[in-house]
Amino acid sequence: MLDFIIVGAGPSGLYSAIELAKNGNEVIVLEEDRKIGIPRHCTGIISNDAAKLIGNAAFGSIVNKVKRAVFKYDNKSFDLSFPSDVTLVLDRIRFEELLYEEASKLGCKIFTGKRVKKIDIQKDKVVVDAGDVHYAKGLIYAAGSRPSLLPFMKTPESIPGMQYEIEGEVEDQEAVEIIFAKEAEGFFAWLAPTSSSSFLVGLANSKISPKLALDKFIEKRRIKGKISAVYSGRIVIGGALKENVFSRVAFIGDSAGHVKPTTGGGLFFGTLGSKIIGSLFPSYLESFDPKVLYKINSLTKKYIVERINRMQRFSKLFFNMSQRQKEIILDSIVNSGAIKEISIDMQDFHENVISLFIKDLSFSRKGLKSLINSFLGRA
Repeated sequence: MLDFIIVGAGPSGLYSAIELAKNGNEVIVLEEDRKIGIPRHCTGIISNDAAKLIGNAAFGSIVNKVKRAVFKYDNKSFDLSFPSDVTLVLDRIRFEELLYEEASKLGCKIFTGKRVKKIDIQKDKVVVDAGDVHYAKGLIYAAGSRPSLLPFMKTPESIPGMQYEIEGEVEDQEAVEIIFAKEAEGFFAWLAPTSSSSFLVGLANSKISPKLALDKFIEKRRIKGKISAVYSGRIVIGGALKENVFSRVAFIGDSAGHVKPTTGGGLFFGTLGSKIIGSLFPSYLESFDPKVLYKINSLTKKYIVERINRMQRFSKLFFNMSQRQKEIILDSIVNSGAIKEISIDMQDFHENVISLFIKDLSFSRKGLKSLINSFLGRA
C-alpha cells in the first residue's frame, strides 16, 4: 500500500509530492490532463519571496522581471513601482515541468491522462479508482477548481477566465497592467509582458463568456499581435476553507481556496499550504493525534486562511460594485497618502494594503462620501 495518492499535478500537487517524498513517503500523482503545465492557468507573476519559498523550479523558469504595476480605469491610471528583482514573471509551463522533474527524481510516480472516477475513504485506507485502483494511507486533493469527487466537499466558488498569449509589440516590458474595464464584469483585465516581443492578455467575467468579453476588450483597445496560445480556466474567488484536513484527506491549492481573491494568484499560498500539509499530515495519519491536527489547523489559519478571507471580504464588495463606484474608490486611492506607504512585502499580503487605505483619512472622508452619494444616485 502506498503512503499517499495526490489527485492533481498542478503546482500545489507537485510541490506536496516533493515535500512528502523528501521525508521518505511513497507517493503517486494522478493527473487528468495529458501534459504537465497544460492548460496554463495564470500569468505566472509572483514575488521574489514566493520564488524563494518555492525554490529552484521558480528561479529556473523566470522569463521577465516587472518593475511597475499600472492600474488603469476610466482613461486614468496610477503606478506602483518595485525594485527589478522583486516581481518575477514565470514561464508557467516550464515551471510545472521543473516541479515534475524534481518530484520524479525523488521517486514520485506521476501519471498523466488519468481521470479519477471514484474516491472511497475507508477506516484504514483510501481507495482511488482512476481506471486502475490504488490504495494508500492518505490522500492529497489538489484538483483545482474542478467539482469535488468527495460528497462532503463543495466545489470552490470561482469565476471563468480566458487568456491569450500574443506575439507582438510590447510597449513596456517592465510593466504589468491591471485594467478595471466593463468587459471584465466581476473581476478585472490584465496585460503581462513575457518578453520584449510577447505578452499575455486576459480577463475574467461573471456574466458572459470570457472569450466574447476578451475579444471585445482586445478590439476596443486595439491590441495588436498574433495569438500563439489560448488558455481558459476558473479563478477561485470564494475564500479559503476554515479547515482542510478531513480524516485521511487533505485539501490544498485551489481546492482548499488557497488563492488570493483579489488577483486569482495561488502560487504563494498554494505552496505555503503544501509545505504545511507535506510536513505534518504524515505524522497525523500515524496516530490521528489531535495535537498534530491542531498544529496543522492553527498554522493554516494564521498564515493562510485569515489573510485570504480578509482579502475575500474586500474583493467581494469591490468587484460587485458598479463601474462608477469602482472608479470612485480608485480615485480616492490615487488621492490617498496611503499609496506611498505600500511596501514590497505587501505583494502577497493584499489585506495589509486594504488596511492602509481604510485607515487613511483622506480615503475615508472623500472616497466614502462619494461612494455613499453614488449609492443614493446623486453621483
